Amino acid sequence: NSFATVKSNEGGAIAGTLSTGAWHQITDEISTVEDLEPSVKNKTYAFINDDKFAITMNNNVIEYSSRIILNTQNRNGYKVTGMGTGAWTYREVLDSATDVYSAEDKLWTEVMITKDMNADNKVDWQDAAIEYRNNVKAPMGGEDIKNNLSYIAFNI
Repeated sequence: NSFATVKSNEGGAIAGTLSTGAWHQITDEISTVEDLEPSVKNKTYAFINDDKFAITMNNNVIEYSSRIILNTQNRNGYKVTGMGTGAWTYREVLDSATDVYSAEDKLWTEVMITKDMNADNKVDWQDAAIEYRNNVKAPMGGEDIKNNLSYIAFNI
């Protein structure tokens, strides 16, 4: 199910990122809805917009590579792309009878709708990205990332 949709005949467009966690496996996609083939695409982050609004979402779906689903379909003379959530993992299968369930967060999704956030006199994916940045909390320790460098030492 989609929380929001945009249509090709109303200036619909998408921008999305897929991060699988694999080395060098981050892919970006920016397209008009008209240029998209009918499909269902998994995204880590996604932004959709038409001529009037830009929309993004955040949720607590655990599977990082499919937090957001973009579903493009042909309609009568136009295309539509809907934005929805991936599947939640609410209870994982236990390995043995001695494992216990831990308290889990409730399932949630936050949809953010905005207009021209960057004052460039047009509504596009960048406006939704700004709204996302303004509303999403950085993960614990996120403020320290810029001060750290990870590397693997090699014995040469």
